[in-house]
Amino acid sequence: MQRFLRLLLVVGASFVFVVTGQDASNGTSPALDNNNTSTRIKNESTSVPPDLSSSSSSSPQPENSSPETTPSPTTLPVNSSAAVELQPRLIRYEEDSSWLCSGTGDTTGSSVGRHLGCSCVNLETGGLLEADCSGRWIGSGLEIPPYLNISVHVRLLDMSGNELTGITESTFGECDSVFSLYLMNNHIEDISGLGKCRFLQKVDLSWNKLERIGEQTFTNLSRLRELDLSNNNITDVAGGAFGGLISLKRLVLASNPLGNELMSGDEYTLDLGGMVELEELDLSNCSFPDFPLYLFEGNGTTSAVTSLKKLVLKNNMISYLSDGLLHKLGHLEALDLSGNWFQRIEPYAFVGLTSLRSLRLDKMPYLESIEAHAFAGLVELKELHCQKNHFLHHIDPMAFRVTIYY
Repeated sequence: MQRFLRLLLVVGASFVFVVTGQDASNGTSPALDNNNTSTRIKNESTSVPPDLSSSSSSSPQPENSSPETTPSPTTLPVNSSAAVELQPRLIRYEEDSSWLCSGTGDTTGSSVGRHLGCSCVNLETGGLLEADCSGRWIGSGLEIPPYLNISVHVRLLDMSGNELTGITESTFGECDSVFSLYLMNNHIEDISGLGKCRFLQKVDLSWNKLERIGEQTFTNLSRLRELDLSNNNITDVAGGAFGGLISLKRLVLASNPLGNELMSGDEYTLDLGGMVELEELDLSNCSFPDFPLYLFEGNGTTSAVTSLKKLVLKNNMISYLSDGLLHKLGHLEALDLSGNWFQRIEPYAFVGLTSLRSLRLDKMPYLESIEAHAFAGLVELKELHCQKNHFLHHIDPMAFRVTIYY
């Protein structure tokens, strides 16, 4: 009886601890494609809990053998060369027809899947599924059952192109298996329940009706690497709203009227602090009247964003860059200022951008001249785009001298 109990403990421990798609050599999560927010991640993989039958080869030792050493039910020997993460929500649950895509290879989507019109498609990684619920008019007469459980086999959930108005606390039940969530082209105003899906790595909420990002909106999403909030109506971001996104690499806030609050004359400042791994930030078409310098150096109220490699600020109302304004962005490799309201590119405007390789200054409706030493200090610059500036009539011959003279 004791040997039988010990065997059960070993089996139980073996599927509580699972490898969550991390590289065994360095413990990092698989990288996402940052070049296209609509690219579906087909190659995301995570070890799923093995069936109990997989442990059936374990057998009790003969009675005359030496006493076995059984791991404690709360611990598991871990090879020092492998990164193992406790993922308690991925314990094998008793899935039934109320779980979306219950069972590997289930292309019907179970009863709830058939009700919603979803299809469950095998990804390239064996045994893992994409739940495609896009374009089904969900939310307009066809409602999601409360506390919808997502099968442990689903890695990608696509609910784009529906009539959803919110992701609340009662929208999802179990959803920790989902790594990518597509919610673009809905009517979503409330995302207070998004944090229930704690293992998300990519979320697309573009083309919805969000107006405010609350302080607790992204709580528990410490693994999120890519977030697209473009083409909403966001005017207010609460202080510290992005503070928990410690793994975020790419944030898209394009086409939100964020600058409207900055022009109102009150003390509001956009706070993007806390995203210590952020590499790409898109703030294009956000009605910024000036270069948002405080985002990158802090102002006593907000934390600085200093890890950026790509910054997109096109189609705003920025008209001036003073000498040394960008000195805090020494890691920046690509900068897009196209479509802004510059009349002149001033001398030494880009001093401090010692790593910059690509600069875009296209389609500026008021640009007339580029002054001497305008591009001084850009020692790594490989690409300069300056097209369709119809009023540009003067470029100083010394504009491209990269050596800085004072």
